[in-house]
Amino acid sequence: MAALTVILDVKQVAAILGMTPPALHALRRAGGGPPCFRYIPRGRVVYRLQDVVLWVSVVNVRAASALAAVYDAAVTEGIADYNELRTRALTAAQQAQEKHDGTLTGTQTRH
Repeated sequence: MAALTVILDVKQVAAILGMTPPALHALRRAGGGPPCFRYIPRGRVVYRLQDVVLWVSVVNVRAASALAAVYDAAVTEGIADYNELRTRALTAAQQAQEKHDGTLTGTQTRH
C-alpha cells in the first residue's frame, strides 16, 4: 500500500514554522527552508508534509550541534568570553549546514 502524501501550501507551512508567508518566501529565495515544488496548473509553491518534518528535525539537530560545540568549548577549554563562544557556535552551525547541504545535492528543487 502506498504511503499517503500530504501537500501543504505556503500559509500552512508558515504557520507550522511560526513565521509569516512573506518570511517563508524570503527564506526560500535565500536557498533555505524546507524543500518545495511548484504545483501545476497554477504554479503555486507547495510542500510535502514529510519534507517539512524532516527539515525541522535537521534544523534542530544543527542547533543542538552548535550548542554542543559551545558547551564543549566552555567546559573543556575554560572559555568564558561570550563573543568567542558565539563565534564557535556560529562556525559549528555553518559547518553542519554545509555538510547537510552536501548530502542533499540533487535531491530537492528550490523555486
